Amino acid sequence: MSTYFITATGTGIGKTYISASLAKQSPSLQVLKPIISGYNDSEETDTHILLKAQNKKDPNEISPWRFAAPLSPDAAARREGREIVFEELIEWCREQMLQSEATLIEGAGGIMTPVTERHTMLDWMATLRAPVILVAGSYLGAISHTLSSIVALKARNVPVHKVVINESIESPMPLEETAETIERFSGFKPMIVKRNQSVPLSVLTSGL
Repeated sequence: MSTYFITATGTGIGKTYISASLAKQSPSLQVLKPIISGYNDSEETDTHILLKAQNKKDPNEISPWRFAAPLSPDAAARREGREIVFEELIEWCREQMLQSEATLIEGAGGIMTPVTERHTMLDWMATLRAPVILVAGSYLGAISHTLSSIVALKARNVPVHKVVINESIESPMPLEETAETIERFSGFKPMIVKRNQSVPLSVLTSGL
């Protein structure tokens, strides 16, 4: 059984687009988004996109922690008088990982987004120890955000499996130049995904 954790340099970078694209290509791939904020049953949220990509209907299957406010998970939970218990989150993820040959766990926001009062997304990844797919954009500032994320992941000994540059609406320089700069400073060769392009399944098998 193989598990990957997909995270990003920030929010709105394209994690769900990439996760859904992979799910559509591989029926054996289980894609989970355990925590989602900004959730609404009547609107198409990230959870709905991932359910549709996997031909599933019950949000509890992939997103048991759902919150209405579009805030960091800890803040969204507080708005509803609820609390995310970190140990329960980890246990649920590990139980789900045993149910499939391949699992992709999608985080929320960037790697330092608070999950609970005392834990960040990075703590979640470091505890699970699953190889990480880091999604970056090509917007102005993306290089710095990507390199900072890689440094933070390395500092916690979180294995980085792949860096993916998901083309932003506004890109100040060619994608290839952004990728070359990230590789030069980090040693990781990014995979480039242009807008509306399917993500190759090799992202799950090819290392850096």
